Amino acid sequence: MHESSYNLAKSLVEKYYTGGSVLDVGSAIVDGQPTSYKDFFDPKEYRGADLSGELNVDVIIPPINWGDCIHANFIISGQVLEHTQYPWIFFEDIHNALSFEGIAIVIAPSSGDYHAYPKDCYRFFPDGLEAMATHAELKVLEKGKVDAVPWNDSFIVVQKC
Repeated sequence: MHESSYNLAKSLVEKYYTGGSVLDVGSAIVDGQPTSYKDFFDPKEYRGADLSGELNVDVIIPPINWGDCIHANFIISGQVLEHTQYPWIFFEDIHNALSFEGIAIVIAPSSGDYHAYPKDCYRFFPDGLEAMATHAELKVLEKGKVDAVPWNDSFIVVQKC
């Protein structure tokens, strides 16, 4: 993950995380990344989830319909959504995986170079994230965009009600 995503996630976690089980969707450390979102949480509460068993992955999940397999009070996912073929299903999975009143943070680039892990399908703006969250019946707590070249990350914070 890039530094601007790490810093954005840190500020949002400090604002919204109040304890409980954490699921980091897309947790694999790739390309020698020095850090992960795991830094922000108690290791006893944290589970990393990704498509394959790489560094920082505790649970292997399928590309879609993972929300029926795993549950958490808090979900964080950064720099993953652009790699999903069906991002609206990703938000449905968040809804299914979250406990009642659970919170999720999703960070995704609105720009940047092509980078396939294994695919690179989309770029997102805050309104697009809100549309998918609303489709999945998640309450939007906050959305926005950070202008930090080259990725210019968009983010959304949602809650299951």
